[in-house]
Amino acid sequence: MILFCEFNPEVQRVYHVDEFHKHRVNYFSETTLRAGGDTVDVAKLLSGLDDVLVLSFVGGTLGREFTVDLEASHVLYETVTVQAATPERVVIRSNVLKTELTKPMQSLTTEEQESILVAFGEMLDRVDGVILGRENPVLDAVLYRNMLNLCYRKTKPVLVAPERIETVITSKPYLLLVEKEDLESYTGFSIKREQDVVKLANIIFDQGVGVLVVNSDTGVIIATKSESYRVDFDNIAHRGRFRPFGLLSGMALGMDRGYDIIMTLKFAVAFALFDARHDDDLSDLKATMNRIEVRQLGGIV
Repeated sequence: MILFCEFNPEVQRVYHVDEFHKHRVNYFSETTLRAGGDTVDVAKLLSGLDDVLVLSFVGGTLGREFTVDLEASHVLYETVTVQAATPERVVIRSNVLKTELTKPMQSLTTEEQESILVAFGEMLDRVDGVILGRENPVLDAVLYRNMLNLCYRKTKPVLVAPERIETVITSKPYLLLVEKEDLESYTGFSIKREQDVVKLANIIFDQGVGVLVVNSDTGVIIATKSESYRVDFDNIAHRGRFRPFGLLSGMALGMDRGYDIIMTLKFAVAFALFDARHDDDLSDLKATMNRIEVRQLGGIV
């Protein structure tokens, strides 16, 4: 079972407007209320395939709405109750636009953050792997690092997709998913060819990372110390890069199921395609995997 740690919980209130007109009263055709967050979104989708466990913190009336939606989505969860109210994100969708309104969450107390760490430590013994969500400015950076270090001490593989590599690299995450531009910024080298990624992976592996995944506009590369593979977006009719936690979650479940690196990459890309389309019907997932071409690159040099 995979543990998803959500540091940016929110309740999303989505209004669907058939045709949106500026400076006029607009009428929505339907509205939905759902729990949201980087890891929560994919955990709900992944729950249709396997058991998942979510850890987060909630507060106020909307905090209760957050847990109600997780229950309705058949997601196992544990939450720490905090004084700060769970934020609401208002999303307005039409056939021509998408507009969002939200506000940041208030800071958590030191005691509340300690409670989150204690709950995390207790839950680690129940899972096979961990996905840590994006850091939240209302939390101390030390909490995130402590969670990473606890996974390392308990030999639990932890998968992360940080906004900046330097925030997590010293904690030796098992799998690090980065954007191409962040890898360039961290290493100080410009990536011109796919073989450049293979070479730069050495810098990451020297820090104790086991697997590097690089997300870009044209494809995805997964590299280990011994082998590297790529999926080109031209071959799967996909434009633009994947949402990182959609890709990361597919990686986690593939590894949890014991797939080899090629099957893990196929599964991750297929799952990320469904996540990108916001498609919760995964019945065609296996057929999608079979259509994905994986190309081997040269070994780490």
